[in-house]
Amino acid sequence: MNIVSILIFGFIGGIIRFVWTNGNSADVLFVNALGALILGVLYVLWQRAHVKPWLEIGLSAGFIGSFTTFSSLMIEIVQFYPNHWFYSMIWILASFGAIALCAVGMGFTNYFTMHFNSKDDAQNNEQSA
Repeated sequence: MNIVSILIFGFIGGIIRFVWTNGNSADVLFVNALGALILGVLYVLWQRAHVKPWLEIGLSAGFIGSFTTFSSLMIEIVQFYPNHWFYSMIWILASFGAIALCAVGMGFTNYFTMHFNSKDDAQNNEQSA
């Protein structure tokens, strides 16, 4: 089931990435950053919701893995470097920033899920009293 899940979600993520980026370097960077943020959010939600393993691996390795391919970004950095070394360095730094977005997504999701869970618990306690 895991392989089928990766296959299906990977196909969808790859197609969306291909259509969205259309060979534009800035779009590739944006897609990688967005995928890192989404993966951070999903990771926290999966821990709280106890998602089925086939869905978790399909969305992470399949969809996010094919949606955010850093290999496309790396080839663009290599192509930039001979004539535009400064842009290459900016792309490298921006890539590390995109990776940090995964941690940002995890942090915000942790905060909001804990905040809303505490409100739900308070409402449940009031109703039961």
